[in-house]
Amino acid sequence: DLNGRGIRFLCEKEGKWIEWIECIDSVADKKIENAITSGRKHTQRDAIINIPRHDILLGSGWAIQNHPGNKFFREFVKQYTEEYVETPQLQRPHLVSKIREDLNGRGIRFLCEKEGKWIECIDSVADKRIRTAFSEERRLARRDTLIKRPQHDILCGRGGSIQNHPGNVFFREFLKQHAEEYYETPHFQRGPLYSKIRKDLN
Repeated sequence: DLNGRGIRFLCEKEGKWIEWIECIDSVADKKIENAITSGRKHTQRDAIINIPRHDILLGSGWAIQNHPGNKFFREFVKQYTEEYVETPQLQRPHLVSKIREDLNGRGIRFLCEKEGKWIECIDSVADKRIRTAFSEERRLARRDTLIKRPQHDILCGRGGSIQNHPGNVFFREFLKQHAEEYYETPHFQRGPLYSKIRKDLN
């Protein structure tokens, strides 16, 4: 279904976006399954929220990546990326602490989910998230210098820029129409459904 629309599944390999050998069908099928089932996870996340919009949530998934506080955090980190790269390894913890204190001074907290509740993270966990954000930012900067990716293609990977790529946004909306059929189909019979979706996209 997707293949029939000229839409490909792309993965990153050695700094380039390539089409998985006809997207190694089993891998593409896994991507389809994850996208369909993640809808339930998003609903659970949305149900938890009574969280200030400016706080930063730790975790994975579309709902967390698109929380306003997380979007602000990614933009906030960008302004320090060059300084972080130029800072000697042993001095980076001081820069990370400075950033955390700056955010805390603005009333912004790092929150972790524990037993269905969002609680404030300890400083060491927040610092680790900041370091991870720098790594992600540097990786995304390298990706942005790669080949131009057709807007309709589906990128396999993690991170806000991939999840918000036009092809990935379309992909999630496209799969909603197959969600009911997916849950009604026995697990061992889902292979043909994956193939049908893949062919429609391609």
